[in-house]
Amino acid sequence: MPFGSWVDRQRKKRVMVTATAVTAIAYAAAFGFYLVVPRAELLSVGSPTFWVFILVILLGAIVESARGIALTTCVTLLVPEPERAKANGLVGMTGGLAFAVTSVFSGLAVGQLGMTWTLAISVGLTVLSLAHLLTVTIPEPEIVHGDVPKAVDFGGAYRAVIVVPGLLGLILFGAINNLLGGVFMALLGPTV
Repeated sequence: MPFGSWVDRQRKKRVMVTATAVTAIAYAAAFGFYLVVPRAELLSVGSPTFWVFILVILLGAIVESARGIALTTCVTLLVPEPERAKANGLVGMTGGLAFAVTSVFSGLAVGQLGMTWTLAISVGLTVLSLAHLLTVTIPEPEIVHGDVPKAVDFGGAYRAVIVVPGLLGLILFGAINNLLGGVFMALLGPTV
């Protein structure tokens, strides 16, 4: 919800550029940390360096989700009303396919190329994505703030969700799906 509130209050391109820049910096810092810290320390779950490395990468991945939120809201800005439902479906399908493909290739990269190349590729592709994003123009003549006085408005978000028929169920289904996916990845990851 904090990212949703941030996206609602800022220009969409600014959010996407900021989120991608923070992610690029976090990934580059994690890569530099990985190259400097001895492997024995980095591979020990009880080591503070292991947790610093994990938290920096996780920070980059979490902040990057704001980019995805802003990107999906661009459908409203860029697509006329009659075509919006179809465009939202295509954006959802593209995001799902991208997630699946990225999951496969990231697993293959770690397994076949190792962490050094995987981190180098992630930094490179994130910087490339940022460079491309800087060339994109998103027409957003004004930011509609509404009457939301707080930075994060849980009550307002809930009221907005229940107005749309079926949206609460979709959100709950998505949350359960993500939880199960995370549990399965955590359980199956070490066995692969």
